[in-house]
Amino acid sequence: MFAADPQRRRADRVIHCGSFNKTLFNALRIGYAVLRRPLVAGFARARCLTGRSTSLVEQMTLAAFLEDGGFARHVRRARSVYAQRRDRALPIGAFYEDVLWRAVA
Repeated sequence: MFAADPQRRRADRVIHCGSFNKTLFNALRIGYAVLRRPLVAGFARARCLTGRSTSLVEQMTLAAFLEDGGFARHVRRARSVYAQRRDRALPIGAFYEDVLWRAVA
């Protein structure tokens, strides 16, 4: 509803949130938020009120993984693996779709 109201839709109120759960592994439970400086203090207060925290060791390990290019390498490798899996699965799916259509017709 917020974005639907042109009077309230302002770029300085947008917060982009994401996580590394699906890209790395779900037990990591580290997310991120990209927001403008005026929103940082309120966001930090709200974050503290949730009572959730992430281990400093996990945060530092992830930071090092990002800085040394390990994350980018992981994403490139995963894209390649999943593209190969998709390329192998598509013909199989097309074959069975064709078989099903012939059975129905």
